[in-house]
Amino acid sequence: MNRALLRDAAAPLLLLSAIGSAALLCVDVWLAAGAASLSSTGTWVANGPDPLTVSTLLRDGPVAVLSPGASTTVFAAVLGTVILLEAGAVVAIALLVTRASSATDPQRSLLGRRELGDLSGAAAAKRAHRLRPSLDGDEPADRGLRLLSIGRRDVWMSWEDVGLVVMGPRANKTSALAVPTVLAAPGLVVATSNKADLWALTSGLRGRAGPVWTFDPQLIAHARQTWWWDPLRSIRDVGPAERMEAAARLAGHFMGTIGGNRRDPFFHSAGEQVLTSTLLAAALQDGGTVRDVVSWLQPGSRDAVAALDAAGALAEAADLESTLHGADVTTKGILQTARTATRSLTSERILRWITPPYTWQTPPVDPPTELDLWDLLRAAQHGRATVHLLSKEGAGTAAPVVTALVDRILEVAELLAQARGGRLDPPVVAVLDEAANICPIRQLPQLYSHYGSRGIQVLTMLQSYQQGVGVWGEQGMQALWSAATIKLVGAGVDDHAFLQRLSGLIGDHDVEKTSTSIDRTRGASRQYSTARESILPASVLRALPRDQAVLLATGRKAGLGRLHPWYRERDNTDISSYADTALEELCRAAAIALGPNNPVNLTRGTP
Repeated sequence: MNRALLRDAAAPLLLLSAIGSAALLCVDVWLAAGAASLSSTGTWVANGPDPLTVSTLLRDGPVAVLSPGASTTVFAAVLGTVILLEAGAVVAIALLVTRASSATDPQRSLLGRRELGDLSGAAAAKRAHRLRPSLDGDEPADRGLRLLSIGRRDVWMSWEDVGLVVMGPRANKTSALAVPTVLAAPGLVVATSNKADLWALTSGLRGRAGPVWTFDPQLIAHARQTWWWDPLRSIRDVGPAERMEAAARLAGHFMGTIGGNRRDPFFHSAGEQVLTSTLLAAALQDGGTVRDVVSWLQPGSRDAVAALDAAGALAEAADLESTLHGADVTTKGILQTARTATRSLTSERILRWITPPYTWQTPPVDPPTELDLWDLLRAAQHGRATVHLLSKEGAGTAAPVVTALVDRILEVAELLAQARGGRLDPPVVAVLDEAANICPIRQLPQLYSHYGSRGIQVLTMLQSYQQGVGVWGEQGMQALWSAATIKLVGAGVDDHAFLQRLSGLIGDHDVEKTSTSIDRTRGASRQYSTARESILPASVLRALPRDQAVLLATGRKAGLGRLHPWYRERDNTDISSYADTALEELCRAAAIALGPNNPVNLTRGTP
């Protein structure tokens, strides 16, 4: 039905409806009065139908319009029943008209609550039990990770989905997605961030259910160091035939810090090759650490070659020796590239987290324990565990270490899944907030496609599509986008080209147009037509409110849903309480870190 035509006819229709309702009421009163008389006297006696009878009824009551002896009870019952039936018919007709007139509403072209399938409700629960045979109940949280709601129905990311989130700054990424996901993870959850808010809002509650491991070398949350991790174990733990590949994978995380105009193709490739061999040498040397890597990358050093020779890696030693024996200028350029990539390893604060305590500049009296990732993942199969990884962004930060640690956790999770029959139960959940800045795993687009099948749920969060292009390239970002079975695009996205593509993916719908023409002889006339327009144009996507997001789920139409920030949920008091305590401790630790003569009031935490 043409909405414009309905709008033009609204006034006449209202007038006709009023006249018709009045006439119908007259008939109703006549019918009820006759029925009351018939039931009491056996004779049909009724005045009307006419407006005067209705007026008399309203003024003097039923007795004034009924014949002598007629039942007022029957009159009231019949009149009420008839009016209710007529009202129901009117409502039904109105609903039909509304549905017809709203057929071109953009919302009706999007994913509706009846089309959610196994993203919601009992179907989602059935899918969860298939993926996790260990589930013996039907709690809503068992269905997966809640993303948003469409038509007041919760939409769940299943235990075999991997997600990609594109939202601008301060668009509820942390509040509506990261925090609820971390808190809901049934086993191990790994969370990255460059701010303390995610840690503060989740570490306390997660700590009630299992151990919390916090990596904070740059004192973002001022969390106390209780553990350290050896990145060279990823090389030592594999067989001789796979060690070079493992070393190259580790080197790639550090080389990823060099980008843009600083990257020269030749020196970058050669520098990565030298760094790979040097990491392999440190891993093979008895007692070798990443501290050795820093010293072995200095000009003139042949210690890495000697370590490879001593370990029997003769081919790798010869290859490294030939590279280091090139022209002096070339060799210096190659080594400088490798040193630039490992700039973070010159920081003692960072080295304390990735080297044995006995190698520290000031060895501790009570050394922290080494984090064994295999033990961590095995234990998390029987309870909850949390790993918070914090780093600032930019050169010389802990970002390469964060990237290496996340990548290794996910790699071990894959290996453990294979040993457990293909899938992990409970699954491992990774919330990669600020992924492009502090956790740019080079192989992520290639790995994404099969994480879900292993029981590994990854939620990668970016501020824009172009931010991902800057890390993985156009092809890599497109591969990541395609591999993500769940995609969310929220507020704060200003990339017009991306929004145009997204609008095209969402599709078009019919929009009714009205045109008016004026003729001197026949007066004004209107013509109605239908045109195809975008369901959600780029301008609408750019202006999305902070509590809404577009959902793209594999095999379904695009949907527009409402997010659920933690502070609007029932358990927000518990989260706030733990967060307040964590932030108070953070403020006190930050003030103490400034030294005894700092200007900060330790009692109030304010200048």
